[in-house]
Amino acid sequence: MTVMDPLAHTLAGTLLGKSNPSKAKGLVLACVLGAVAPDIDIVLTLWGRDFYVTEHRGFTHSLLGLLPISLLSAWLAFFFVKQMKGRGSFQALWGMAFLGVVSHDLLDWCTSWGTMLFWPNRTRFSLDHLFIVDPWYWALLALPLTATFLFKEHRLRFCWAGFLVILGYHGLAAYNHWKALRIVELDRPQAWRAAFPQPFSPFRWSAYNRAEGLLKNARMDFLLNPQPLEWKEWREPKASPELKAVQESVKGRSYLWFARVPMWEEAKQPDGSTVLNFWDMRFKNYMVEDKVT
Repeated sequence: MTVMDPLAHTLAGTLLGKSNPSKAKGLVLACVLGAVAPDIDIVLTLWGRDFYVTEHRGFTHSLLGLLPISLLSAWLAFFFVKQMKGRGSFQALWGMAFLGVVSHDLLDWCTSWGTMLFWPNRTRFSLDHLFIVDPWYWALLALPLTATFLFKEHRLRFCWAGFLVILGYHGLAAYNHWKALRIVELDRPQAWRAAFPQPFSPFRWSAYNRAEGLLKNARMDFLLNPQPLEWKEWREPKASPELKAVQESVKGRSYLWFARVPMWEEAKQPDGSTVLNFWDMRFKNYMVEDKVT
């Protein structure tokens, strides 16, 4: 998975749109379109999987992209409601679309994929608080939304109550992220460290530290135990001329730029060549293979 899932963005955009006191038509639609529009960079897959992996969450997710992406969303919303009585003005639609785009960028920032907020600067920013697909997050967004349809006279109260609960969930995730980081920091205080959320629970984490060629991983579930459930470790293979050659190649530099927890292995082939496999421990299914003769 490479994006904060579209369902979470859609629910967040809907809740944000319905929190507007105005009943003008098109405002919720504009906010929802803004909340999903940054992911139009899915078209980058036309240039290949590797290109998409490294370029996703670039311009369309950046501060530079806020205005054009929100304008596009507002224009689409205006097109759908322009014949309706009581529609919102284009300025109002644009304002809601802008909020939707901001919500998208903020939610993506909370995940571990990394978002190039200051594109064309290619620094990736990530809080590492939320897993990319979080059913609990869906529920916390969907419940107040459902209530706004059932009890329309209390729509604003349910929206703002929902936002308060969501903020509490973010606070819980941030606190557990800090606890996970603290565990690997105490293990090796001077080592590089990172902690990433795991599926289905804000209490499940995978934390790493790395120093002197040794990568260690702590798996934890704070609902079950305040301490790690297990530790694993991997020794980095010694740097060979083949490894250095691949790391200095265009593909190698791109991989090392993207990977937060890189690991690799070398395999000698019968023909005398060497195959090097690289992967990011965050996403073990994402592997780059290169063959050096």
